[in-house]
Amino acid sequence: MRDGKKRGYPRFWDAVANRDLTSMIKECARDGLPKRNKAIQDMLRKLKNVRY
Repeated sequence: MRDGKKRGYPRFWDAVANRDLTSMIKECARDGLPKRNKAIQDMLRKLKNVRY
């Protein structure tokens, strides 16, 4: 996998590395992509309810 920090989303990739779903949800929002943002945020919210 390529280093996400080089692609410009360091806080999101730090949240992924730390398995911090709340921060991932917050950081996945991007200007100009409201449908995509909501779909990704909804998917991540569902993961918060999964026990692993």
